[in-house]
Amino acid sequence: AAAETPPSQGLEQEQELPAEARDRLRAALKIRNLTAINALAADLESDPATAAAGAAIGKLARGFDFKRLAEIAES
Repeated sequence: AAAETPPSQGLEQEQELPAEARDRLRAALKIRNLTAINALAADLESDPATAAAGAAIGKLARGFDFKRLAEIAES
């Protein structure tokens, strides 16, 4: 069977999340607010400078990977 890529992979090292986005992610993670996390992902995806980070956060949210999302929030 082919190995599946874990949903925890995705955020590019060279693309740093803006401080405001990290704060929003932290706040949403405190209460496991997937609606807020998905809204943040959509906002980030709308800007070419943060589109890859937004896509990665959205993917992690869909996979309920709160541990990896928390790592991103603290990076």
